[in-house]
Amino acid sequence: MSLKVTVNNVNTIRTITVPFLLISLTAFLMVSLGGCGSRETDKKIPQIANGYINLSGFSFNDRTTVSLGGNWYFWPDVFLSPAEARTQIAQGYRATQAVPGIWSSTGVTGSVPKLSKGGTLALKLTMPPDRRDWAIRLPNANSACELYIDGRYAASIGTVGTTTHTSVPSNGLKIVNFTADSNTVLLVLRVSNFHTPYTGTWASPTIGTPEAIETSHDWSLILTALISGALIFMGLYHLSLHLFRRKDSNSLIFGIVCLMLATRNLIMGERILNALFPRTALGWEIAFNVEHLSIHMALPLLAIFFRQLFPRQIRKNAVMAVIAVSVAWAALELITPALFHHRFLSIFEYFVLATGIYLLVAILRALFRGEAGAGLVMAGFAVLLLSVLNDVLLSRGLIHSYYMTSIGMFFFLFIQSILLSVKFSQLFTIVERFTRELQTLNQSLERFIPHEVLNFLGKRSIVDIDLGDFSEEMMSVFFLDIRDFTALSERMTPNQTFRFINTFLERFGPIVRNHGGFIDKYLGDGFMALFPNDADSALDAALEMRRALLVFNAERRETGLPIRIGIGIHRGPLMLGTIGENQRMDSTVISDTVNTASRLEQLTKRHKRDILISSELVKGLRDTGRFSLSRLGHEQVKGKTQTIEVYSLDGAAGDQYLWRAAPASGKITI
Repeated sequence: MSLKVTVNNVNTIRTITVPFLLISLTAFLMVSLGGCGSRETDKKIPQIANGYINLSGFSFNDRTTVSLGGNWYFWPDVFLSPAEARTQIAQGYRATQAVPGIWSSTGVTGSVPKLSKGGTLALKLTMPPDRRDWAIRLPNANSACELYIDGRYAASIGTVGTTTHTSVPSNGLKIVNFTADSNTVLLVLRVSNFHTPYTGTWASPTIGTPEAIETSHDWSLILTALISGALIFMGLYHLSLHLFRRKDSNSLIFGIVCLMLATRNLIMGERILNALFPRTALGWEIAFNVEHLSIHMALPLLAIFFRQLFPRQIRKNAVMAVIAVSVAWAALELITPALFHHRFLSIFEYFVLATGIYLLVAILRALFRGEAGAGLVMAGFAVLLLSVLNDVLLSRGLIHSYYMTSIGMFFFLFIQSILLSVKFSQLFTIVERFTRELQTLNQSLERFIPHEVLNFLGKRSIVDIDLGDFSEEMMSVFFLDIRDFTALSERMTPNQTFRFINTFLERFGPIVRNHGGFIDKYLGDGFMALFPNDADSALDAALEMRRALLVFNAERRETGLPIRIGIGIHRGPLMLGTIGENQRMDSTVISDTVNTASRLEQLTKRHKRDILISSELVKGLRDTGRFSLSRLGHEQVKGKTQTIEVYSLDGAAGDQYLWRAAPASGKITI
């Protein structure tokens, strides 16, 4: 018999390009991919019995593989050569051991010296006579193994040794291609363990054609890459959400859990990340800790996550207990070697299951009470809990399957992403509604505080105004007063008085805005306006009000007495700002310019003129020829030590409506 053996190291990292759109469909593809990459077919597969399996009648093709799980020949604590194993089998040796399976364990209190440090496994196969090229997928045993095929060395994972120093553990995988001249094959697997508190095999070798083994391996790589890629994208997405919204700690927790699970998925399964760790006992220890902590530390994060989702159902003390136990376990795993802390792994895994059941009950209560999102969370968490249960039972050797926590976690995180997306969508809707309400509120408030005041103070919104904000400007101050308003109001009811004032202001207020000014204050029977542009605009507004008054009085002939107005205008520097206190403030103008304009308006009564302006405003006119002015002389007004030069605005140049006074009768006509 001749034997040719080639080995492909599965630890080599392959570059797999996964389109982004495929990642979003991973939840639906995983089931189909799992079926495409199955290692067994629906055909009836012979079973291993007493270290022997007959596959001569099984029809292999390029897509079918057979798992070599069952009872292998077993020699505990002995490293037999392939020839010695063949001889003892021929002599009737019958001791067997289940593969996969743990044949020795210290438990929590057992003695390490009594732990089996190794052993030899063997399996006889009868293969189909029409095929000679085969491949075996060899998973790692606990914690190093080497495979012989028909007496020839084929591959090793780690280094099998007889002492702690000569044995090097490994979590790798190997694919072994071999060609045999005979259809009878003897597999001999030697296992050594000096680094964990249990000795045995984690998974079964798989045999098939080279094409079938490679296809199965490729599908597993694609599945691992899809799940890991989706987890990484979800993790980075939610971390970026947290960067822009620091108060949302759920996005931070969610992102960290996604990245942790992606790391575990890459270091498990097809062992994509294994090549990053040194092939030494220390490198194995580090990879071992990363593998376990990446899933174990997701427990306290999920507890915090659920506590924030359902604070009424999950108690704070329970979450604190989960955090304390998880931190204690992490410290134990980081400080002590695997040979010690893995004695207590089963205890922590059962604690994980207990915590999962507690959270499940809490989510069920939230579901029955109709809390938002409980249905989606329940669906995802149920899948996650079943996958965790599978992994705990698998790690204890109670069932034969494969690790599914990463798949379960992906389903859970995918559903949580949908939930968070729904919440963000609802949040955006609320924000849009509040934005519209705030815009409406700002528009309403700006009717109380002129928008022009905001501009001069350098503010974009009324909410930006602070007490004491001010700006120094050069403006024309415009005072308007309704003459004999007290006598008018005595003839009206309060309701009629308010309607009259609002009707008047509704007619004359827009005139101020049309000429570039704004009303700063309403004074009951008049208003004070400011014109930040040139002085001409204030006079144009005053003249238009004179003409508007004629129309207004004409409309009132049947409903009331005609009214008269007095207007005083002055130009000068002023301070525009806010006064008051924290609970109540108002915009105001502080300046001697305001006082002068007010005194000019009062002088209109004595001079029997409707519009009086100061010489300072006349000096500020761009085109004095546009207006017909009459100089009335200097006046000493209350509150000022110096006199002011007063002018009367008779009208615009060429205007047919000029102010004319009849001193003899005291009547004023236009």
